[in-house]
Amino acid sequence: MKEHKRWGKKFVDNRDWIEYNKRLVTRGEFLLDCEWVESWNSELKAMNEGKVARNIYSEVLGRWIV
Repeated sequence: MKEHKRWGKKFVDNRDWIEYNKRLVTRGEFLLDCEWVESWNSELKAMNEGKVARNIYSEVLGRWIV
């Protein structure tokens, strides 16, 4: 079988793999604002006060999930 000479320039990998991996990890992170947790209990108690049926969950939780 005849060997063919490679055309074009040889590929040189100049990536900084440490930096590349850090960016991949950072890309998977997201900011979770936990201020709603502070008002969770008081809001839930107020909503469920005097209720006999199932508990109502906080509107804040509903907005956070969506």
